[in-house]
Amino acid sequence: MNVPLTHGRAEISVKNSRFIAEIFPVANQSLAKETLRVVKQQYKDASHVVHAFITGSSGEINGMSDDGEPSGTAGRPVLDVLKGSGLTNVLLTVTR
Repeated sequence: MNVPLTHGRAEISVKNSRFIAEIFPVANQSLAKETLRVVKQQYKDASHVVHAFITGSSGEINGMSDDGEPSGTAGRPVLDVLKGSGLTNVLLTVTR
């Protein structure tokens, strides 16, 4: 499994909604949660901060949240993208 080395960010606007995707290297689940807390603080006015993370040497620890979006429509697809990427020790957020 691969580990991202640095933070990455991309932004797109769709139908007057701004989406900010960010990827963060995280060593463990605790760091993923702390990084998510910082992101949510940074974007206090955001409607949603959807996220997913994968940690562990073989990606055995993972989690996700739809953060108020309809159940299964946001966090699960983000987690599926991460699982298919071959990455571990990674947090991906999508802020709207």
